[in-house]
Amino acid sequence: ESCISRGHHHWISKISDGREGTCKDCGEKRSFPRRVRSTSRRNSNSSPKIQFKRSYDVFKPKGKYTALDILDSVFFLQDLSWLKFRELCSSISDDLLFANELLRNFATIGHVDIKLNKLTLKPQRIYASPPALIKVQDRYLLSGYSTKTLVEKIEKLTGTKQYFEVGKMWTHLPIEIPSFDIRSVEKNLYQIGALVDQLNRRLSIVDGIGFQLISALPHLRKVYQNLPETSVAFHGLEKFNAVTGQWQYADSAHKDGGYRQIWPAHEYFIKTQGIFRKATFELTKLFAADLESMPLHNYSAENKRFTAKIGCELPTLYQRALVSFSGELPKKSDSGELIFKNVPNSAGSMLMNKIYGQIS
Repeated sequence: ESCISRGHHHWISKISDGREGTCKDCGEKRSFPRRVRSTSRRNSNSSPKIQFKRSYDVFKPKGKYTALDILDSVFFLQDLSWLKFRELCSSISDDLLFANELLRNFATIGHVDIKLNKLTLKPQRIYASPPALIKVQDRYLLSGYSTKTLVEKIEKLTGTKQYFEVGKMWTHLPIEIPSFDIRSVEKNLYQIGALVDQLNRRLSIVDGIGFQLISALPHLRKVYQNLPETSVAFHGLEKFNAVTGQWQYADSAHKDGGYRQIWPAHEYFIKTQGIFRKATFELTKLFAADLESMPLHNYSAENKRFTAKIGCELPTLYQRALVSFSGELPKKSDSGELIFKNVPNSAGSMLMNKIYGQIS
């Protein structure tokens, strides 16, 4: 039985004052508050009392938590609901948009995988991804489930890790992941590949993940065809205008396109061949843009940049493929675009062909 499934560690302390312990099952190390013996002489026959000094607070003040704190909690839980993730994010911000964006960034980096509700297409369960060292340009980045113990095992073979900033949340909250020297990793590939995490999963070492992902991802035509059919109430219905990039009030829904309903909650749909299908906000906008022949994305082979209009992101796995080429989340430009850097020509062209020209 693993520590995560059991819900606690079994600490073994080898130091007389008990300040440090090692879990006998998973090898995790932990430091504890110093224990002191009571010096009271009120009852000399009683056994000495053990007291803990209040040397630190268990919980940080609200607003002092970081993205890494949230990620550590996800890694400990391994499998959690969307509501539990929102609860974790409330330690930083109560804004629902914050939780949505942080989850999206974690999934884009490859730290977590998201299971959508089949009927609503909204996040239902969140799973910590298995650990993987991803080769990105001149470094290896540790993606997915990781602990202090696993990182220390890698460091013994490669040297001290660095922290690589993949991006920021709302300009002030950095998202960093462990980075290792490329030569040291490739010199010790066999030993590193034999490492396992606390769940006994082998540490993967991956090169060329961006090409592999793009090749495996489906054309959006197949995605549209398999979206669940639904009925739509026309009250509060809006249609996406790909020319202006804005939502507009729809007094009817006779035409195919991308729609949303803003009351009582935001729901997204596409209408194709006269049938309404449930969709995500990304797919809704992509469908409308393709239908109106007004792409919201562009690829430049000259500077190896894939760009998207702000608010018109790709589905998470498609963005994960793009991010894997630079290791960085897209940056916002002054012209109102999200920029993915260092995307090879073959990859950029292949991806554009999978998201546009999909509507016959």
